[in-house]
Amino acid sequence: MVFLIVEFSYRVSFYLLSKSKFNTFGIENFIALDNSIAMVKKHIMKFNTHLLAFAFLIIAHSIFAQNTEIKTPNSQKKYVKYLDARYEFGAMMGTDTEWSDQIVNSSFYQGLDFRLGFRKTDPNDIYSNVYRRPYFGLGFYSSTFHNADVGYPNALYFFLTIPIKFEEDKKFTLSYSGAYGISYNFNAFDSINNPTNVFLGSERNIYVHLEFDMNYKFNEKWAAYGAVGFKHFSNGSFKQPNFGINLLPVTLGVRYKLSDDKIDPFRKEIPGYIKHNLWNIAFIAGSKNYEVGGGQLPESNCKCQLFAAIDL
Repeated sequence: MVFLIVEFSYRVSFYLLSKSKFNTFGIENFIALDNSIAMVKKHIMKFNTHLLAFAFLIIAHSIFAQNTEIKTPNSQKKYVKYLDARYEFGAMMGTDTEWSDQIVNSSFYQGLDFRLGFRKTDPNDIYSNVYRRPYFGLGFYSSTFHNADVGYPNALYFFLTIPIKFEEDKKFTLSYSGAYGISYNFNAFDSINNPTNVFLGSERNIYVHLEFDMNYKFNEKWAAYGAVGFKHFSNGSFKQPNFGINLLPVTLGVRYKLSDDKIDPFRKEIPGYIKHNLWNIAFIAGSKNYEVGGGQLPESNCKCQLFAAIDL
């Protein structure tokens, strides 16, 4: 509100002085000041977006905190919660064309991630044993390419991290991770205002990240890790152009355990598989854009699959 009042007062003053013959400040100076205020407004909006994302993680933590009050037989909570802070940088991949090389050579990618993760405490949980005590949760991502033509994208996503082996008593472990969500705040292609960014035709895009992690556990509370991976942004041809943005980031992260509950790091016996049949029925509907400036065409698909149990 204060910002709106200040901006309104400024614009009234600008109008009056521009009409006055006693104006000695100079219209060009007001234009420069106007551009400065627009830049400040943009940064304030970006800061508000970060505050909203932080509030999203806090609300998610509160919701899961209520659900995790359920006690297991050993009096532990159902889930242990973790908080991750991550920094990444890396190379942006081009398409071997002059226009893509122009963007790639003028960009430098950096990103920040904040994750709220959960891990089951029940050592006899079947899926927890099959996937070696995995992490899952919610994350917020913010980045810059140091290039206004690309934008300053953010993302909200779900993630899953699966250890390659049971941790047991090891301090050094390996895992792999995947994340999927929605990204926004790209500076999309526009034939007049932004013809340079031919990678993406939409401000909002799908966010995909895959990585291989190398973890080091300092103690029961703190761990650090490094990762190499692949990151992808695209809109599924919902709006052209859609070459997509691909990155090969290197990630450095730190993880903090928010409670004192224990995770059993050893494998437990898995019950025998009970054979059963499974039907998978899906109907998919949407739209697709085939050319820049063209309209949306409807797309649909229906499939039915039967997975039958057989003896080998």
